[in-house]
Amino acid sequence: KEKAGARNATDLQGVALQHQGACHKQDPKCKAEFIIGEYRQDAVGEWSVELPHRAPCATGSDMLCEITEHGSRERQTGPEHPLTVIQCKTHGRFFTIYPPGFVPFGRKQLPIETLEVTRAPSLQAAVDAADERQGRWPDWLDPEGNEPGWASTQWRQIVVWGRWLGLTGTQEIGQQIATVLGVALHEHAAARSLYQGGTYRHRGRAILSVVQACSRLGDVLRRLLRAGFIAGLVGRGYRSDRRGHLVALVVDRGREG
Repeated sequence: KEKAGARNATDLQGVALQHQGACHKQDPKCKAEFIIGEYRQDAVGEWSVELPHRAPCATGSDMLCEITEHGSRERQTGPEHPLTVIQCKTHGRFFTIYPPGFVPFGRKQLPIETLEVTRAPSLQAAVDAADERQGRWPDWLDPEGNEPGWASTQWRQIVVWGRWLGLTGTQEIGQQIATVLGVALHEHAAARSLYQGGTYRHRGRAILSVVQACSRLGDVLRRLLRAGFIAGLVGRGYRSDRRGHLVALVVDRGREG
C-alpha cells in the first residue's frame, strides 16, 4: 500500500518510495497498477471522479468486477485534493484513481499535452539544467546545516528521467523506449550519447530533446507511461473515461506502438 510519507528511495519527481516489498523492484510487473480519471470540483469545493465499471484485475474469463468507492486518500504532495480509492469486491483489490499526469508516488505532474511539455512541473529540473542562465539547485542539508546528506533533488530527478527515457541502461531497452515514444532511433541515439558523455547541463538538454521529439506525435502522456513501464519505473496505467470504461494505456511489449 502506498505511503506518501515514506522516505527511503526516489522516483521521477523526487518522492521517496518504500524499500520493502515488490513495489521497489525494477520489474514493471511488480509495480502497482493504477487508474487515471478526470476529477471535477462541485459548487461546495468537493472533488469527485467517475468510478469505472471494472478494475485492472478484470482479465481473461473473469471480466466482472463489483466496484465500490472505498474512501479517499489525502495527499501530502502532488494533486492538491484527496484521491478516490476504489475496491473490487470480486477480486479483493484496491486501486487509487489519479488525475491525468500523476502516477503512484509522483509529486509533480508529467507532461500531458504537446504545448505544455517544457512547462510540466516534473521537467523543471531538466529545464533549469539546460538553461545556462539558471544555477544548479542546492544540495540538501541536514537540519544542523552540515554537509549535504545526498545529491540535490535536481540531480536525482535528472538521473531518473534518464532511465525513464532510455538514455541510460542497455541499448536494447533504449531502442524499445525510443520506439514507444515515437522518437527516431538516430535522434534517440544522439541524445543517449549527449546524456552519457556530458555534464548535468548536457543531460538536461538530452532529456528535453527526447521529450520534445516525442511531443511532435501527440498523446504525450500515454507514450511516457509506456516508456516508464518498460524502464521499470511505473506499473500499468489505465484511463477511466466518462462512461466508466477502462482503457489500458500500457499493453504487452510485443504489441506496443
